[in-house]
Amino acid sequence: MMIATVTADSRAFMNLVRPALETADAATVAQVVLDHWKPQQISSLLTESDVNVRRVCALVLGLVGDATTVEPLAQALHDEDSRVNELSQDALWSVWFRLGTRAAARSFREGMNLLGQNNLQAAILNFRQAIAADQYFAEAANQCAIAHFLLGQWRQSLAFYQRAMDLMPYHFGAASGLGHCYMYLGDLDAARQWYCQALQINPCMPIIEDACRCLAEESGRSKTKSARQEAG
Repeated sequence: MMIATVTADSRAFMNLVRPALETADAATVAQVVLDHWKPQQISSLLTESDVNVRRVCALVLGLVGDATTVEPLAQALHDEDSRVNELSQDALWSVWFRLGTRAAARSFREGMNLLGQNNLQAAILNFRQAIAADQYFAEAANQCAIAHFLLGQWRQSLAFYQRAMDLMPYHFGAASGLGHCYMYLGDLDAARQWYCQALQINPCMPIIEDACRCLAEESGRSKTKSARQEAG
């Protein structure tokens, strides 16, 4: 059994963050942390042996994380503690939403509002404007893919999910979305491959895990049936 230890850095971090967390005010926590720590420094604490440090670290990165924290948070998705997994997953979504430039942010926010209202065509226009303003904004591409998917436009959705993955290889949401698109397009092998890739990034997605297993079983049955037909 691993004995939890607290290093000097993690002790200083926890002593700083605890009083701020008690305020239950996200802006206060973010400001207190950023006055003393850089996001990259905080992400280094995700490998501490003390699970409480890892949990608080993931929680705080959801508020202040930047592009430098994506890879450490993606690695934390494989943490042995389920709460660290959940907090790291939430933190990644928060970071992805913040990575667009100011020029892209307004169109992106409007697209999200319209998506929430199920005004899908207008949402797509705004997401495309955000992408035009910032070609590296992976989450704008991902949300555009979601809107196309909800309209049943599988191939358009596929293209934007692929763009999101190209820009952000750790994007388990886009990988899962590619699996969904290929499912609807009838390419079950490609769907299974993307579901499996999504699980390699984030193993804590039971629905995707079930889908991957079902597709693997279906592939096995199809191969057995084909073999019997050839033999007969």
